[in-house]
Amino acid sequence: MTVAAGVTMLQRGGNAFDAAIAALAVSFIAEPLLTSPGGGGFLLAAPAGAEPCLYDFFAQTPLVGPDLSAEFYPVGVDFGPTTQEFHIGRGAIAVLGVLCGLVTVADCQVYRVEPRSPLRFGCGAWEVLTNPPPSGGGVLIGISLDQLQGQAATMADLVRALIRTEAVRPQLLNGGEPLTSSPG
Repeated sequence: MTVAAGVTMLQRGGNAFDAAIAALAVSFIAEPLLTSPGGGGFLLAAPAGAEPCLYDFFAQTPLVGPDLSAEFYPVGVDFGPTTQEFHIGRGAIAVLGVLCGLVTVADCQVYRVEPRSPLRFGCGAWEVLTNPPPSGGGVLIGISLDQLQGQAATMADLVRALIRTEAVRPQLLNGGEPLTSSPG
């Protein structure tokens, strides 16, 4: 349904941004457990004739509603060499931001999307644009792709690159904040 909404928008004369917004709006209904109007994310926009810009609306999502910490319970899940903590309980039964009252008019009035210059790096003949710090994901993507050296890779090559990237990940984080150096 979300893809169909985007395609319909394009067929009716809309541009890529129109199609993305149409698909996003439909996703709130078609995929309510994955998306919501109160969710966060990133948008890498590359308008014709203009420099690309990454819009960061992830970390500043205006969800400052009631304290639900007592509504969550930690559960450790053993993944072999790694254990990850998840939180379950009453606070996890709905997508925050869809619940009535969690986002107020005052929250929306102070909410700001952060425009950022995308992180750029080469990968073979391609230029890759991705999330810059303070997000750590773009740097990790760059490191993984650098290990593949722009070559076609098998699934085993990709897994090895991701394992090596995970090994250096703690070195990239400084008190929870990614370092600002670019990959490669």
